[in-house]
Amino acid sequence: MYNRLFLKMKFSTLLCVLICFTTSIFGNQTLINYGASWKFLDNGTNQGTAWYGVAFNDAAWISGASELGYGDGDETTIINGGCTPVATCSPKYITSYFRKNIVIADKSIYTNFQFNIMRDDGVVAYVNGVEVYRNNMPAGAILFSTLASVAAADDGNTAQTITINGTNFVNGNNVIAVEIHQSANNSSDVSFDLELIGIGGEILVPFGGVWKYNDSGTNLGNTWSATGFNDASWLSGAAQLGYGDGDEATVVSAGCVPVATCSPKFVTTYFRKSINIPDVSVFSSFNLKLKRDDGAIVFVNGTEVYRTNLALGSILFNTLASNATDDGNTDQIFNLGIGNFVTGTNVIAVEIHQSTLASSDISFDLEINGLNTPPTPIISRGPYLQLGTPTSLIVRWRTDIASSSKVNFGTILGGLTNSVIDNSIVTEHIIQLTGLLPNTKYFYDIGTSTTVLQGDANNYFISPVANGTQKKTSIWVTGDCGNNSTNQRNVRDQYATFRGTNYTDLWLLLGDNAYNSGLETEYQTNFFDQYKNDMLKKTVLWPCPGNHDYANNVTRQNDHNVPYFTIFSLPTAGEAGGVPSGTEAFYSFDYGNIHFLALDSYGKEGNTFRLYDTLGPQVVWIKNDLLANTKKWVIAYWHHPPYTMGSHNSDSEGELISIRQNFIQILERMGVDLILNGHSHSYERSYLLNGHYGSENTFNLASHAVSNSSAKYDGSMNSCPYIKNGIAPKGTVYVLSGSAGQLGGVQGSFPHSAMYYSNTTQGGSLYLEVDDNRLDAKWVGADGVIRDQFTMEKESGKVFNIINPPGNPTTITASFIGNYLWTPNGETTRTITIAPSSPTTYSVSDNFNCVTDVFNIQTDVLPLELISFEGEEVLTKIKLNWKTASEVNVLKIVLEKSNDAIHFFEIYHTPTKGNTNGSLYETFDLFPYSGKNYYRLKIIDEDGSFKYSKVISVDFDNNEVEDILVFPNPSKNIFYIQTRNLGNEEVNLSVYNPEGQRVLYEGKVLIPFNNYLTMDLSQLAAGIYVIKMESRSQTFMQKIIKE
Repeated sequence: MYNRLFLKMKFSTLLCVLICFTTSIFGNQTLINYGASWKFLDNGTNQGTAWYGVAFNDAAWISGASELGYGDGDETTIINGGCTPVATCSPKYITSYFRKNIVIADKSIYTNFQFNIMRDDGVVAYVNGVEVYRNNMPAGAILFSTLASVAAADDGNTAQTITINGTNFVNGNNVIAVEIHQSANNSSDVSFDLELIGIGGEILVPFGGVWKYNDSGTNLGNTWSATGFNDASWLSGAAQLGYGDGDEATVVSAGCVPVATCSPKFVTTYFRKSINIPDVSVFSSFNLKLKRDDGAIVFVNGTEVYRTNLALGSILFNTLASNATDDGNTDQIFNLGIGNFVTGTNVIAVEIHQSTLASSDISFDLEINGLNTPPTPIISRGPYLQLGTPTSLIVRWRTDIASSSKVNFGTILGGLTNSVIDNSIVTEHIIQLTGLLPNTKYFYDIGTSTTVLQGDANNYFISPVANGTQKKTSIWVTGDCGNNSTNQRNVRDQYATFRGTNYTDLWLLLGDNAYNSGLETEYQTNFFDQYKNDMLKKTVLWPCPGNHDYANNVTRQNDHNVPYFTIFSLPTAGEAGGVPSGTEAFYSFDYGNIHFLALDSYGKEGNTFRLYDTLGPQVVWIKNDLLANTKKWVIAYWHHPPYTMGSHNSDSEGELISIRQNFIQILERMGVDLILNGHSHSYERSYLLNGHYGSENTFNLASHAVSNSSAKYDGSMNSCPYIKNGIAPKGTVYVLSGSAGQLGGVQGSFPHSAMYYSNTTQGGSLYLEVDDNRLDAKWVGADGVIRDQFTMEKESGKVFNIINPPGNPTTITASFIGNYLWTPNGETTRTITIAPSSPTTYSVSDNFNCVTDVFNIQTDVLPLELISFEGEEVLTKIKLNWKTASEVNVLKIVLEKSNDAIHFFEIYHTPTKGNTNGSLYETFDLFPYSGKNYYRLKIIDEDGSFKYSKVISVDFDNNEVEDILVFPNPSKNIFYIQTRNLGNEEVNLSVYNPEGQRVLYEGKVLIPFNNYLTMDLSQLAAGIYVIKMESRSQTFMQKIIKE
């Protein structure tokens, strides 16, 4: 019995060996230890780029054990600093080079690899000639003379941890190369050490495993992926499964023969596999590698966990995929948390979709690796900045595996004292920073709650200025950029060269941001991967969508179910200024003294309305938003242009015609200064236009251009800036800048007659700079050449009448920004101090004699002596008071008001009290403007002559005031109507009796710019009436009593 039992135990053990280890179990393995020996070069020479290649011969380099460096006292091997003594000498070598060869017999036993790098100051690391990591180094090309961004605050004592994808390594020899850079040539120390760990796991499903499959071409609905589904009748076969490539282990049915040419083929093929996990808790996560051609959706236990090359939304059995350009030969790698699996039986289900009914091949294989050690997430997207306000900002990034989210931030690099943590386990990380100080530079890092994944001197932003203030603002504008082309990269790099170390405050996207269909994969390769090293991590991005972001698809046009709306975090509730839109499709925001509108010219609202449908919700919102705007400048941008003869034709394409004929006149009428578009893959810039809504052959420069200047403002012939002065200045400049990626295409009538400058052969991007009342634009070419530029100004070239006592020093300031020459004194600063003893006229002009201000200085004294003149906000009105010292021969005092400090109108007058010792006066402005209100006193003498007091301003922020005020009420005959926001607008004015009958109709009435209207009701009997006033967008009613 004993022998039989022993034999049974030996057989059971052998059986376990054969069965229990059909999967492979590997742990983590240290491949390079701290303290290992490295080859190094420390002679200060320029090694170019060949030194980190696999084939480079480093036989002449020195060897030594790490830590390598000098100056700290903890080095195992001291390297050459270039001078002595290292503590104080200068200049030292900037760069030291290190290389090491390691052999990995079978890289497939590792899911990925981890670097732990000690560095002081900056580091760039390479694996087999490819850069895999940089820290504390600037973006762009790294030279041997490139300094690290800052001194490493930790002196290289803290490991910088980065996870590296296994695809960077090969079976056999691998070369690890590292360059360490000093932050200054007098730095006292340098340090380097590195540990490399291979992250292992357990192969639960190997490539080449056996799968159940259904290749019948039938519609299996949505139950087939569930755990309880019965797949007993399905066929079985080893992967790779598919047809048409010749590398299949199991050939599945295409639905027709021969597969190379026949059509139609089955669109969808289904695969299932059950695996047993005895204890899911022994794993920290799961790594999956998918081979697919063309599209795929992966389910675990009935829940979708991954899709590739298929659109968002419901997927049917006949839904076509996007084409897999790699023919399924590239592993699609993703990670899942243990929450997707259970202890016991787990069902993996995959559906593979063809891209066309005539596609010649299909492929599927899948590997699942259970990880025993939590891997460090890898940043696969971002970071990128969204929805910036003066006090808040959103930081977004994506990781390859789900993790918690954390952002540390602060005003001092190395002293990030603030943090925001979200312990939700996600791959899409969205963290809002709050409590920011306006117009302040913040550094930040991103990562998990325990590990920093990225953060150095290149991770920073400058918060927007506070509301109501302004600063010189720089804006980058790119249209049709996301195509992963050489032109896109050249445009990007030349803009970076143009800006240098200057910060870009905002980045506007004009649509078609990811070609060809706005897919997640296209956004990744064609947009995020192109801008990740610089602009995305520093400047807040404000996009609008184009037709390619909607996949040029009418269904997506209606349901908006495209990646664009999940990729970006955009304002819907007026979070960044403007009127809430309630949708991310279109929105507005403020920055300094600029109001922006980001619009959607392709998507539909309510499955019906597009941008050119003037009764649709988008246009109704636009009108309300512009009516509420108080900013000096208004810039609107969307994708489809009203004028173009580039790759599109605005005379023959219906949507462009509709935008021009139906929509843009609303923006022109409501004071939009600059309109930016893409769509056509060219650059086309107009004159300052107003009122041209017809085809190109109807354009007349004399009647449709407010100015025929080039506005280049460079001293060339007819190049003075476009100037918009007055209450309702006319004119809008249209810029089509759609060649930041896509390029080319031209119509027979190119260039469009309304354009001052057009270019279809050179790519480029638009740079805007707004400084107070001046806007400058430059088109920066993909070769760095600026081929077009223009300047706009507001409220410049003015005449000022100023009262100043004789000999009293006072300052006068030019209205414009630029160069200055004053007459008669020849000064060249913007502000000068004067003290004339008699009436004098001063003038100031720019260096091109385009803009001139005139200051008429009166030295006569007021007919009365003012001690004070003040105003303050009191609840819903502004209280004004002034005090006189004497009142001799003064007839009356008139209080005048303005909303621009230029155009004043009377709101109150009073006879003087005649006191030789002075008097105190007080009144109220019952209907102040939102924002700044300007007031002055007009002092009228008994002989009819008059003088003005100084102008004072009062800020009014109370939004509770009424939109319409009728006074006096009651009144016998004359009623005054004051409106809040309808100056210089036509309204219909009617009067109704209590029975609802209209008893007086004034018809269309133009409300003056001062918002006051007079109504004479002397023909009506005494009684109660209702005044009704209807504007384009609002209706107001007010009860009155006629005595």
